[in-house]
Amino acid sequence: MAEFKEIPLEEITDYKDPFRLFSEWAAATAKGKERTNSLIIGWGGLGILWGKPCCTVYIHESRYSRIIFDEADAFSVSWFPKGQYQESLNYLGGVSGYQEDKMKGCGLSVIEGEAPYFQEAELVLICKKMAESKFELENIRYPERTIDWYRKDGVHTLYYGEIVKVLKKG
Repeated sequence: MAEFKEIPLEEITDYKDPFRLFSEWAAATAKGKERTNSLIIGWGGLGILWGKPCCTVYIHESRYSRIIFDEADAFSVSWFPKGQYQESLNYLGGVSGYQEDKMKGCGLSVIEGEAPYFQEAELVLICKKMAESKFELENIRYPERTIDWYRKDGVHTLYYGEIVKVLKKG
């Protein structure tokens, strides 16, 4: 399997469109006090926070990964080659970490580091957690699609991470 090389953040646009980045299957991964967990995310963003390059991911409060992300000091976001590893990604998105150790069952190889990530990924952001915040129901301006869902199942937590490393396969 090819090795990762670190690339400058500015070169990410050579490989991915930042406005479409989170419409692709991505795995957000963190290591808590006792366990590592990963989940598939479809929401996120890149930008600047406090003068630092930042990646923001959204994790619903009902997800086991939220507990891990609360404990973690860092997290990664991994993107995979299109059409590959779909069974593993379906598993990460469909099985709860409450029920089993998804990292052992997903069929992907975990690389430990500043934040855990996957050997099979093609692009990885390593992020040092800067802050977290929760959606507030009274601030949601798009209630016709979201408010009932949030009332029933709770809100998302936003995790803001300083992008400290960008890894590209090859």
